[in-house]
Amino acid sequence: MQVGRLMGGLLAFIGVLMAVAAHSMLNDAGFTLKLLTAGPMFTAIGVAMIFFPGGNITLSQSRNKEKDPQTWLTEAPKTDKFAWAVAGIAGAVVSFSMF
Repeated sequence: MQVGRLMGGLLAFIGVLMAVAAHSMLNDAGFTLKLLTAGPMFTAIGVAMIFFPGGNITLSQSRNKEKDPQTWLTEAPKTDKFAWAVAGIAGAVVSFSMF
């Protein structure tokens, strides 16, 4: 498994949890914490990272220090970084329109 896909899965999971918490808090209390409004943005970036994983490094290469763990970010193609940025902007737009 590539490190970028793992990071994307974690971001998507955290984003979904934050979005659910923000939505339930908005329905129950009538307000939500500003931090929780970032949930849709994290989810969108996470999904983009699953499809565009960045630099070519696996978990075993990262653990064994065969490659620098930041390779997934530093060696990511520009198309992947562009997809992450577009997903982040789309997630921010969704966040601002929902909350």
